[in-house]
Amino acid sequence: MIASTLSLPVDPGITDQTKARRQVAVLVITIYWLLILEGAVRKWLVPEFHQIVFFIRDPFAIAALMLAVNARLVPLSRLLIVAVLLTICLVFLAGYQVIALGYSPVVAAYGVRNYCFYPLVALTAMTVLTREELLALVKGTLLVSVPMAVLSVVQYLSPTSAWVNRSYGDGAVFTVAHGVVRTTGTFTFTAGMACFVAASVACLAVALHEQFRRRFLPLTVLLLCALGVTTCLAVSGSRTAFTHVAIIVGILLVMEFVVPPTRRNWRMLIGIPAMMAVLAGFAATVFPSALEILWERQTAAQESGEDFFTRTIGLMGGELSLIDRAEVLGSGIGGLSVGGASLTGGQAFAGGAENESERVVLELGLIFGPLYMLARWALALWLLGAAVAKLRREDDALPLLLWSVAGVMLVIGQATSQGTINGYTWLFTGFTLAALTARRASITGVNP
Repeated sequence: MIASTLSLPVDPGITDQTKARRQVAVLVITIYWLLILEGAVRKWLVPEFHQIVFFIRDPFAIAALMLAVNARLVPLSRLLIVAVLLTICLVFLAGYQVIALGYSPVVAAYGVRNYCFYPLVALTAMTVLTREELLALVKGTLLVSVPMAVLSVVQYLSPTSAWVNRSYGDGAVFTVAHGVVRTTGTFTFTAGMACFVAASVACLAVALHEQFRRRFLPLTVLLLCALGVTTCLAVSGSRTAFTHVAIIVGILLVMEFVVPPTRRNWRMLIGIPAMMAVLAGFAATVFPSALEILWERQTAAQESGEDFFTRTIGLMGGELSLIDRAEVLGSGIGGLSVGGASLTGGQAFAGGAENESERVVLELGLIFGPLYMLARWALALWLLGAAVAKLRREDDALPLLLWSVAGVMLVIGQATSQGTINGYTWLFTGFTLAALTARRASITGVNP
């Protein structure tokens, strides 16, 4: 299935632009699979070169952008204008910080990459990916969740010192409680697994929605994938993953009421909640200890005032507390990110911030920091409105279910700090945009 998403059919009668579209689509799809697999290479195969392998997706992204521009696949739009203007502003800001503040040009370049590079990839994905290719990615992700579940269970059952739980370098192994590890799967950090779980649940939601309308996957394969996704979630030890999944499941359960009554699928209204109940029962029966330990961690977090909802409020409004600390033009783009800390020997985190909005304001300053976050929130809100409108108009749930991953990450995800979150945020934003512009019928050229 993964191979099928990388090899697109060739028609001798297609135009040069259509050939370019397919080439760019293959590059974008490759970036997605590298996002899932690069961590395994970094921590298990060549840990001594983990910093180099971290950038393995970038050459494919650069090639995709160059091919798309050369073939004029990305039309001029308001989204493109905003993205380019914001990129220009942040490049000039980075230049000012390097020249006037003596900021490291290497860290500044890394920061510009985090803020500006993959949003452009998202806009490219919007114009080259067809609905069929998006659904192939959904199927591939579900199939990958099965071996990922096996790996996660092995990590969950193994001690922190086990080879399967190692990270690159001297990276610490995080635990939920009582020495039980927070699984990382093929990723180098727990945040990557949380992103994978959320994306997999959204893909499962797409598959269930499609299955009730047509045969999307053989029933046994769909059930196996559903058990794989549920297992990944159950042993993840991630409160963030569970909360994100709750949002996705909530969207899946209520979206059928968004469509006009004459087009509601009553089999789906009954079947999907029943499926969710079966999967919840499976998790509670097979992995009761994992869920109990996670609940213990959540209770301890609530007692200390660090529960998810308190953190979320901080993530969205943290910049209000930084008026006295932040510089007007920032202290250094990318300096408070994980990669920035690595490049500066950990010094960048001194006096830093844990929340995304706080970090952005400290790095970009009181002018561009809030502007950047407002742009992300506005994009998330606009995508939600467009996805709901398409659901009501065409009974197409694909954009809304893909938004359930991208929208949450755009609003509160630490996309400027952690590389995997950055990749998932902007790739799924691109997938959502592609789903909004793609037609249901097979498309042989460029998406409208």
